[in-house]
Amino acid sequence: MVARQRRDGAIPASWHARTGEPASWDGCAGLAWVPALVEAARLLGRPNLIDRARRAGAYFARFVQDELLYGAPEDVDLGPTSEDGYVAVMAYTVLADGAPVGPERDRWLDLASRSAAWMLTFRYSWNVAFDGATTLGRLDYRTRGMDQASPANQHLHTYGLVALEECARLARFTGDIRLLERSRDHFAAARQLLARFDGDFGARRGMMPERAYQTACFGPKGEIGRLSHAWCLGLLLWACEMAAETPELREAAT
Repeated sequence: MVARQRRDGAIPASWHARTGEPASWDGCAGLAWVPALVEAARLLGRPNLIDRARRAGAYFARFVQDELLYGAPEDVDLGPTSEDGYVAVMAYTVLADGAPVGPERDRWLDLASRSAAWMLTFRYSWNVAFDGATTLGRLDYRTRGMDQASPANQHLHTYGLVALEECARLARFTGDIRLLERSRDHFAAARQLLARFDGDFGARRGMMPERAYQTACFGPKGEIGRLSHAWCLGLLLWACEMAAETPELREAAT
């Protein structure tokens, strides 16, 4: 990836699977590489990768400043999605965390805060009413804290857990209580559809669906996607372990 990064800091959005050549530069999916580069610098003993991460962060800052993030991995080609917000928050928070106190750190924190504000436009701050005969109605399911995946995929999902740690860290850096509260909301809401026993809402114990239908899109309002997804369970398990070690989220974990 480093060999393909452009001089201006841009990172390809997609790659040819066989040749490794860049297939597209559109959008800001390349931001997802920033946390990986920072972590790789530590694990591999290659401090030069930090500079690569900074260059990428500087290049993609224009998307945050224009308030138009798009191109993240979700299956909406070059359309804005909640995942674009998660990626940007993760990228700029980790850059701020590694920067010395001063103008550079302030710049990354500003971009991270702007990214978080954009991310939260996908997060429900209210509860949708469901017919009591539906699955979500019977479970007294609360939509507050859940994210709509995208304008194209109008269901709720829990993928925001991927940025839960960075959101808590950013709230700590900036003193943004609202961001911390919304992060707690998301963590709490994400635990609602974990099957507690065989037969719980038609699932086997430990299953967890990806989709909750708060509107009639891909399924009837009040129902769920009838597939259990490994990524949902993996992210939730990771979030619980992380929250147990994070003072700001420990209260929500209990």
